[in-house]
This record gives sequence, C-alpha cells and structure tokens, in this order.
Amino acid sequence: MFFYRITKYDPNYRDEKGRYVGPETWTSVSDVGKKYNGSVLTYDEYIFYETMYIHSICAIMQLNSVSQMNVVSLEKYDFVSLDDYITRDEFDTLRNNQRLYKNQLAIVSRMILRETIWGKLVEGEKLWIHFGYDYYMYIGSEKEITAEHIPSTLFIEKCKSPYF
Repeated sequence: MFFYRITKYDPNYRDEKGRYVGPETWTSVSDVGKKYNGSVLTYDEYIFYETMYIHSICAIMQLNSVSQMNVVSLEKYDFVSLDDYITRDEFDTLRNNQRLYKNQLAIVSRMILRETIWGKLVEGEKLWIHFGYDYYMYIGSEKEITAEHIPSTLFIEKCKSPYF
C-alpha cells in the first residue's frame, strides 16, 4: 500500500517536521469572507478548491478500479447549507457503513470538507481516504499515485496518515 497526503499547500513551505510554514492561508469553509494575504476568500474560490479535491478522489478511485466505497466512523455535526451541492435530505439519510457510489462520495466529501460530518471512505484493502484538519486529505492506495493523477492546483506528498 502507498500512503499520501494531498493538500493545497506547497511542500516547499514545510519545515523538517512536515508542518506548513508558508504564507497564511485559509483552512476551512468558515474562512469564506475573511482576508488572507490581502485578498478576501470568496465562495467561488472556496468551491474551486473543494471541487479540485473531489476531482482528485474520482481520479484515484479510477486508478484503483474502485466505483464504490463505504463511509465508516461517521460523525455528524450541524447541517449548514451554502448552496445546492448538499441537501438536508442527503445529510439526514447518511448512515455509518453506508455503501456510496462515486456521485454520492462527492457529496459526502463536500460534507466532510465543510465540517458538517467526519468519516473515512474505505474500499477494503484497495483504497482509503480521509481528511484531517486544515484541508488535509490522506490516502492509502493499492496503486501508486503521481502528480499526473491530481489537479495541478493541489500537491501530493508521500506521507502516512497520523489518524489511520
């Protein structure tokens, strides 16, 4: 199994312990409307990055020949709707150990990134995906993942998850 960390953070700005030490940046959906490095984080910019994470998940699933995954260790928090990407019904009906197709995984991943739920996405020993703090995504993959598999706006680093 190969282990990775995928983030929006340039690894050139990491210290010897792997911590990001670059320019201050947003780390959560709750940062929309706040100013970072002279620019306000807009909803559109936030959605752009959220969508890039979803594209990464879809590409990694395809690489591993995975079309469905289970959501496990599910924790639900408060439902907050920013847009039509996630509905109250999708939030309410989501259950631990639920089998999800790719389109459902995109919705669940958005819920996780927006901090309305937390959980891990798993497909046996082939693939697992989960999110840490500050918009970090961790992957365990049967297949090797390279930068060509993810959008160029994100960075991939070999890294074991501190949570798995």
